[in-house]
Amino acid sequence: MMRQLPGTLALMLLALLLADVLYAISVVPRLNTVQTTPMLWWVVVALPVVVALIVIAGRLRSWTELLVSALAGAMVVQVYVVARVLLGLPGTRNTSVHADLALLNGRVFAVSLPCLLIILATIFAIGRLARHDASAG
Repeated sequence: MMRQLPGTLALMLLALLLADVLYAISVVPRLNTVQTTPMLWWVVVALPVVVALIVIAGRLRSWTELLVSALAGAMVVQVYVVARVLLGLPGTRNTSVHADLALLNGRVFAVSLPCLLIILATIFAIGRLARHDASAG
């Protein structure tokens, strides 16, 4: 697992960057044309992160690796969001998050860790069940 950790971190960071790019080019220019943002737009924006999580979960070999990957992923998300806020990138200016810098106390980590654990565990368990069924049948 330790050899896979840099790749896991890089994949997670790349997925977050790509999601932000998709948001900037596909959602932001159209925001003034709709009252509510269509769900499909959010699905498109979330797709890089979903694909990255599927790839990460597919490479896991144990529940310990899953826990380490979720911890690492949550740290990447925390650092990424704090960096965006501190750099004042679009979507972070003049917000309550930026005003009190609540992100610096680990709230993003506290939310993203259980989310990543649940998502990775679900994908990992489905993969294990599929492999078990394939080998049994």
